[in-house]
Amino acid sequence: MILPDTDAAQPGDTIVVYATLPEGKAIGTVKVVRHESLTVDRLWRESEQGKLAKVSWQQFDAYYTNQESGIGVWVSAPELFPSQIALPQLRQNFGQRWQPP
Repeated sequence: MILPDTDAAQPGDTIVVYATLPEGKAIGTVKVVRHESLTVDRLWRESEQGKLAKVSWQQFDAYYTNQESGIGVWVSAPELFPSQIALPQLRQNFGQRWQPP
């Protein structure tokens, strides 16, 4: 997901969903419902053991290795773009601020 500053996400904000390689393209948007900084253990529980985030324990654990906390962003209203948008095209149209995490 592309967010200039995750801590700044407010309910109702739109997040552009970016699929990492091999796609490397923006695929759609979601709306922020809430975001919260949580311990990694609590984040795993709040994500319903990865079900909400669509990740396995192995993926979650690898991502949060050596971390004590993380930011959970709960979203709604997913919308897919009619066609995916490559990062160079996003930057050409909207400037260099388009930087995936």
